[in-house]
Amino acid sequence: MKKTFKRLVMALLVVATLMVPIGAATLPRTDITGSLTIETVYNTTRLSGAGISIYQVAELVTGVGTEGYGYAPVGGFEGTSIDLSPPLTADAKLAADLNALVAANPSAFQAVTQRTDNRGDAVFPNLDTGLYLVVQTGLVSGYQAFAPFVVPIPVLIEDKESAEGTWHYHVISQPKLEPTTPE
Repeated sequence: MKKTFKRLVMALLVVATLMVPIGAATLPRTDITGSLTIETVYNTTRLSGAGISIYQVAELVTGVGTEGYGYAPVGGFEGTSIDLSPPLTADAKLAADLNALVAANPSAFQAVTQRTDNRGDAVFPNLDTGLYLVVQTGLVSGYQAFAPFVVPIPVLIEDKESAEGTWHYHVISQPKLEPTTPE
């Protein structure tokens, strides 16, 4: 009887061990703030004076979904049918759909706007964790506006060798820029 009980306990321990994802990242924290830096650089030219607006689309929530976290729409994005299930990829359609919502009813959405400095950077500090829509709202002479995009705060950077990941709360993004006339 004791051998059977020991075997049963060992079998349960093995099964429990297999249920824990190997190399999985810890869940993101929602109790700290992050930042977003948009670097506007074309080749080696840094574009100063570009207007950039960000909109918080959703807040990060933990303890939900298959990933253990998810996004809950906020503000004017509540009640939309846009899928915000993680993991999100660099999806141009998602950004375009969100941007269309903002364009259709701008007064329903609150933006934070910055101009790029002489290094071509627009820094948005003290951001709550969540999803943000980034839109260029002011042009720089000689350059087209970059396409709107969505960025999470924090972002999970995976280590390919160990299959582990680390959450980064201070995100830097370099959107693709093009001159108005091809070089």
